[in-house]
Amino acid sequence: MTVFRASFGFAAVALVGACALWRAPSSLPSVATSPDQSAASAAVPDQPPPGPTRVTVYIKTVVDKRFGLLAFLAGSRDTIDRHLVYAPDNHWWDNPLVVYREQPHIATTDLTAGADEAMIVGKGTSTNVAVALSLIPHADVAVHTNPPSDGIKGTIQVRISAASDYFDGDWTPMARVHDKILVFTFNTCDPTRPLEATGKEVRSVSAFAFERYTRQQQKWDASNTWPSQPESGDWRITIAGNDATMDVTTYRYSSPPVAAK
Repeated sequence: MTVFRASFGFAAVALVGACALWRAPSSLPSVATSPDQSAASAAVPDQPPPGPTRVTVYIKTVVDKRFGLLAFLAGSRDTIDRHLVYAPDNHWWDNPLVVYREQPHIATTDLTAGADEAMIVGKGTSTNVAVALSLIPHADVAVHTNPPSDGIKGTIQVRISAASDYFDGDWTPMARVHDKILVFTFNTCDPTRPLEATGKEVRSVSAFAFERYTRQQQKWDASNTWPSQPESGDWRITIAGNDATMDVTTYRYSSPPVAAK
């Protein structure tokens, strides 16, 4: 059995920089220009992993807007926007929020697995609209196996903080999460067949910081570039992940499948 082991520090974002993304609702600025925040780039770090397994983390979103009577009379209508499935060919506004992504050493992969974690829910109510926000964390792993394998089991654990607001004359908080532990569990193996382990990788995953400000189909990803004058309907979100670890084992079936009777 080949055993892959790698461990490295959080090179992308220092803990203090990631924690700077977490602010109380009254102090989260509409324009983040302080030195600690500008040091944490919101760009997704397309970085190579140290081992054969690559990791992607994204956040599925459901935004449910319910307008009051005056807003309804002014022409606003209730909407539910769902962004649950990532597709490379989608426009950014049709995809979930990709907060972390590693680029593969090898372009091809023969095993993939994905898992959701518990939904994070929040709600904000302003003069004109009530907004319910659901955030569904999701992680994918992909690996090129050698020797070729049939299935994968494992976990990714990460500590996450997040803050999200929308603007309706004033900034209204929607979701606040601080130091929540997420555990994504993967298992693509057939439980009815005996397994033989073919490889194992245990390592740290780099810390990450994601920032986004949206206005309809416009977006600003680095907080020090966010618009200085908010407009009604603007949305901003920050997500920080720390202390992430991955433990993945690949398997092949040690006997052929049992023929159906």
